[in-house]
Amino acid sequence: MIIYCTGDGTIDKRWHEALTPHHQSLVVATIERLMTTLPQHPDSILLLRVPLLPGLANTRDLKGIRERFPRARIVILSDRPDTAEGRAVLREGAYGYCNTHINTGLLLQVIQTVRAGEVWVGWALMQELIRALPDNSTEPETVETGHLTEREQEITRLVCDGNSNKQIARQLDISERTVKNHLHSIFQKTGVKDRLNLAIHLKGHETGHVH
Repeated sequence: MIIYCTGDGTIDKRWHEALTPHHQSLVVATIERLMTTLPQHPDSILLLRVPLLPGLANTRDLKGIRERFPRARIVILSDRPDTAEGRAVLREGAYGYCNTHINTGLLLQVIQTVRAGEVWVGWALMQELIRALPDNSTEPETVETGHLTEREQEITRLVCDGNSNKQIARQLDISERTVKNHLHSIFQKTGVKDRLNLAIHLKGHETGHVH
């Protein structure tokens, strides 16, 4: 079940039209209604819009929802997304953070990603999170990468520096498609699902949800 709580009838209608052909979905108008609905659908993906609705004072209250309904996966959609807000909602347990006006195709990708247990964030926030990771490894270029090819290790180092596929392709003078193919191989060999968890893994941290 996809539950969305926006407080805006126009947005509700757009999301409903986008999601109904693909997912069972339900709109709730208030946080109070949400609290009575979630017990009936504890495994739902919750799309929650900010500015936060009456009854949900600030991002810290997301932690309360997550603790009360640990199986629900919360995605925050912001009218004016910025990296500081994104970091805050991820720290409080959100599984995703993106623009309220995200296009339909991308919204469906967000839901698919979150349903698979992964975290969805925009590229700018992804770069900031990767670059902010402290390096706890003595040799980040070789830790857990001995089974990667030389080119894969090179791409891994660039990912851990926060580079995009386009930036990596430009630096190595290869195509973006080639970068994507190498990343697919790297993810398989290292057992991680995305570039953020690759950076977490290679810099000496546990993989998993962002905090």
